[in-house]
Amino acid sequence: MKYRITAILLSGGLLAASCSQDAPDNKETKPEAPSGYVGVKILEYNPAPGQFVNEMPEYEEGMTAAQMLDKVEKAINAGELVTLGSWGGSIIYKTEKYIANKSGADFRIVGNAYYSSVIDGVQYGSSEPGVVFVMKDSNGNGKPDDIWYELRGSASEASKIAVVTYSERQLTDDTFDLNVSGPGSEIQHWTTNPEFHPHSYMPKWLKAPVLRYDGVMLPANGIRLENGQYTQECYTGYADSQPNNNNASALDISSAMTLDGQPADLDRIDFIKVQTGVLQFNGQIGECSTEVGRIQVL
Repeated sequence: MKYRITAILLSGGLLAASCSQDAPDNKETKPEAPSGYVGVKILEYNPAPGQFVNEMPEYEEGMTAAQMLDKVEKAINAGELVTLGSWGGSIIYKTEKYIANKSGADFRIVGNAYYSSVIDGVQYGSSEPGVVFVMKDSNGNGKPDDIWYELRGSASEASKIAVVTYSERQLTDDTFDLNVSGPGSEIQHWTTNPEFHPHSYMPKWLKAPVLRYDGVMLPANGIRLENGQYTQECYTGYADSQPNNNNASALDISSAMTLDGQPADLDRIDFIKVQTGVLQFNGQIGECSTEVGRIQVL
């Protein structure tokens, strides 16, 4: 995975925050989270364009980024889901109590994935994998300014670092053409569905005509069936990729890896970041967009 080291360091800190000087552990002031749902503070919400953006949660005319952030936090703590939009969209959680690294799986990020069929021995369904990063508050200042570690998933070895640019033009009163450029010179045109989502896919509170994202890109997991519909391979080790009631959706802090793919050896985590990992438009069901909710400690 040597190619990833350079790419991440060049990404402007999106995937790996600068390492700050170590300070004493702060376990005394932040208790360990017991099994169950842990309260969270949402530090960043940066969705990429998508059909559920401006709907999950609902944008109200005139809302600012700070107001949307507050709305996202309230929605998640109330047990609702929010969308991260298409590839590159992300969210950062700060857990009210730290999550300890114990034997076996440690936590789950609630999503809305489900199974539909097995094809050639592979499980398929509604699976929109979000790449998960974790951080320990090593310096004890309560801020996500230590080191992000990516959790290894089933598609990690086939992943790459990418940059994608989104821009939009209005076609009619309720349809828009989303121009998706990247990686390389690849260009896709996604037309919004006026029957179900008659609105702009761009995050309206940003008021930006062009949005650029960089991050980890997983291989496209959707396949087109003979009836023209799409189904998606259910990767493991990601958010919103396996059903909540299945052990395959559980995540293990021990799978956190350094930039060169070695174990990070974290004893606990205080911050979690999720980034939509797949760039793919799946016909009538639209783009692959990770949806996330509460953090469940196992």
